[in-house]
Amino acid sequence: MGLNTDGRPKNLFFIGCTHVLLRDISVLNSAQVTISVSGCKQVNIDGIYLRSLVNWNCDGLDIDAQDVTIANCVIDAEDDAICFKSEYLNKFCENITVTNCVVSSLCNGIKLGTGSRTGFRNITVNNCVIKKASVNGYRHWKMTPDVVDSPDIQSVNTGIVILGVDGGLVENINFSNIVMTDVLSPIFIRVGRRFLNPDQKPSVMRHITIQNVRAESRSIIPTIIAGLADSPAEDIRLANIRITVPIAVHADSLRNFPNPVPENLKGYPENRLTFGTRLPASAFYVRHVRGLNLSDISVTFRENDARPAFYIDDSKGIMLKSVWIDGKPLANKDAMLSQTNSERIEVVN
Repeated sequence: MGLNTDGRPKNLFFIGCTHVLLRDISVLNSAQVTISVSGCKQVNIDGIYLRSLVNWNCDGLDIDAQDVTIANCVIDAEDDAICFKSEYLNKFCENITVTNCVVSSLCNGIKLGTGSRTGFRNITVNNCVIKKASVNGYRHWKMTPDVVDSPDIQSVNTGIVILGVDGGLVENINFSNIVMTDVLSPIFIRVGRRFLNPDQKPSVMRHITIQNVRAESRSIIPTIIAGLADSPAEDIRLANIRITVPIAVHADSLRNFPNPVPENLKGYPENRLTFGTRLPASAFYVRHVRGLNLSDISVTFRENDARPAFYIDDSKGIMLKSVWIDGKPLANKDAMLSQTNSERIEVVN
């Protein structure tokens, strides 16, 4: 079918099945998504090896299903390594566990979305490693040295992505014990307004927990947690997060940063594209959030960054507990904390 064209086949495609078992198999070099599981129930994926790097859009696993276990897998993908989707109306992608997997990607490590029509519920991911794919044949992102450390070396786009952009509900999502390397940014959480659903209502996102994460970042793009003004992200909790960043923004570059940051409500939800690569925070950019708890957070920079570590916009109920920036505890009046149109921000060390 050719490169990057419509109609390319998937290596394995399960639609509307029950009692699906994939165990101890290798699946290689798909023309598109390697394995897709759509509208299925009671799915067990264990000990499989996926390697698909010969074309565009070669996700490893695409899962739009219920009652799913994924364990002990090694995935090496050109596109998203594990991608959960919600493309059906009135059918959740839900009740899923992922454990003990090593995933490699040139796009996103583990992603919920972009398709989020009914939504995602009750998904747990733990004990996983996220790293860059072994081969880069296609995704030569155009990055400059002021944005990415060593731009000639390919990176994972984002380690953990959680999206609600089509009107569905996203709730009870848990990530724990994650190690990620060579990421442009560690975490991207976004409520957007793509609105594929006929009722045109915004997505609702709540009860998200991410803990015990070690991330080696390679760009100036921070972790992003962003809702909408009329549908803020709610009850987001991050704990025991360690991030290292090898590159910094210098003061003379800040004049080139957009102020204010455009909302880009309908833009494609991705860390590089939604708000651009030049954001006013070096560690965490927070926008339209109600209830954010960050505890035991450490961010280390190899250079001094002229931006505040935190930029909080139109948010309420923010708890920052035991937060350390370059070995120094964050303080309430710290220059490392900038906020606008926000209230009830508490810093405890």
